[in-house]
This record gives sequence, structure tokens and C-alpha cells, in this order.
Amino acid sequence: MTPYLFVTIFNSDFNRLYSEFLSLLIVWLSPWLAIYVIDWALRKGKYDPVALLQSRGGRYWRQNGFNIPGVVAQLAGMAASCLWIDSTAFVGPLSSRTSGSDFSFFTGLLVGGLVYFLLGRRGKGRCCPVPGGDRGGVGRSTGYLRAHPKLRPAGHE
Repeated sequence: MTPYLFVTIFNSDFNRLYSEFLSLLIVWLSPWLAIYVIDWALRKGKYDPVALLQSRGGRYWRQNGFNIPGVVAQLAGMAASCLWIDSTAFVGPLSSRTSGSDFSFFTGLLVGGLVYFLLGRRGKGRCCPVPGGDRGGVGRSTGYLRAHPKLRPAGHE
């Protein structure tokens, strides 16, 4: 039996701190969402399921495990989001100049997505390969699906 340790922290400001933490999640979450959606669109919704699970090397490994266009787009989206955020923890400079307007979600989404689209499209063959090429299907050209029948999509026997 595994012993469990429960730690309880009593703090009179817990609700305030938790609310501030949640309000700042939007800074990284909105660019991440845009990058995810743009990457999915550039790959035409097709991923190689076995290559996604490889820990090193393979189709999605990029430069030592980093997708440089994704990192650049994430940082740019986070910077844009910080300019327009209006939370109790932090108020961005553009938000304070516009009477406290909070466009952090939209700016992070727009800037992160646009930067990733431009960088990902430029290096489309290297950045966003489509498994199976023009023939379609998930991973058909790799032969992994024949070796791993549980990964086969329905109707692709």
C-alpha cells in the first residue's frame, strides 16, 4: 500500500492568489491554442500516431525536441497578450492607456497564430509534414499501422 501525504495550506489570501493565477493563464493559453489550431490546419488534420509517441528522433522531433516556429510564435503571442491584459496581478501598458480594456485573449490568439502560420507555412515541408503525403490517411506511408493494428483508423484494414 502506498502511503499518501496530504498537505493543507491555510492562507487568508488564497482566493485572491488563486484568482490572479487563473487570470494570468490566458497569457500563455491563447497563443498555445492558436498554434495548435494552425498546426492542425497546416497538417490537414493528419498526424502519425506512432511518431507522436517516439521519445527521441522521428518526424516531430525538430531541433533537439524544439519546434522553433512554435516557440517563437508562443513567445510573440505571450508578449502581445501581456500588452493588453487587465488583471489584479498585472495591467499591461496598452490596457492602462485604453481605460482598462482587456484584449489579452484576442491579441495572444491573433499574434501567436499569425506568427506560427507565417513561419510554419514558410518551412511547410520541414515544419509540418503530412503523414502519407498526398495519398492521405494517417501514417499510411510509414508501415507502422500494419505493424500495430490497434492504431489503425476504422475502415483502413
